[in-house]
Amino acid sequence: MFDLWYRNRLLIGDFFIFWTKIGVSSLDTVYAVKKLESNDVLVIERFKAEFNIMKALNRHNILRVYSFDELHYEYTMDYCKL
Repeated sequence: MFDLWYRNRLLIGDFFIFWTKIGVSSLDTVYAVKKLESNDVLVIERFKAEFNIMKALNRHNILRVYSFDELHYEYTMDYCKL
């Protein structure tokens, strides 16, 4: 279903955030998946709070987030080219 295009890793303090650009060929749509790799409870809670804040925002110039995966600590969002 998804065509994986690339993966990046960013070190922030003592934890990593990964993001991946994915495309849905049948829909001609591109999304990003942001994934946290940390066992620190405070970092995980902050990551969840970030998702919930983004989910509550509804503006044309703010990226939309769609779903949070509690098992892998990742969420799907709109892809934005820098």
